[in-house]
Amino acid sequence: ASPIWPAAGIAFAGMVTYGRKVIPGVWLGALITQIYSFLDHTDQESLLFTLIVGAIASIAATLQAVLGAELTRRYVGPDNPLIDDASILRFMALGGPVSCVVSASVGVITLFFKGAVVREDISASWWTWWTGDTIGVLIFAPLLLCFIGTLR
Repeated sequence: ASPIWPAAGIAFAGMVTYGRKVIPGVWLGALITQIYSFLDHTDQESLLFTLIVGAIASIAATLQAVLGAELTRRYVGPDNPLIDDASILRFMALGGPVSCVVSASVGVITLFFKGAVVREDISASWWTWWTGDTIGVLIFAPLLLCFIGTLR
């Protein structure tokens, strides 16, 4: 888990802007990143561990971006220009802290059941993962939306 994870904000911004058609790209990017992060090619068992954790974490990261975009569309509106405070706060809360629960929860539970995280470290690992994804969304999604969002 990283204290700042820009990929979460990139995935969320892409999903908000382009919709579900970017799901394969989000998943593939997350898979490559996760496999690289956990890569241990010392033996076949370690490589299998890397692939399993990478696959599960990439699915969770993709679901997180989808959930954030869907919640935003439903509770903020699909074409909201984000000019009033309430819309901005809902956008940031739903895309960040609320949806980022998905990847942190699935990722840490997967690492726990695979023996990579001990019971005593679950809360700290979850907090770090959730915080990193949330900060990534809160910082990088608005920046990207300035460049890739559609002008109205």
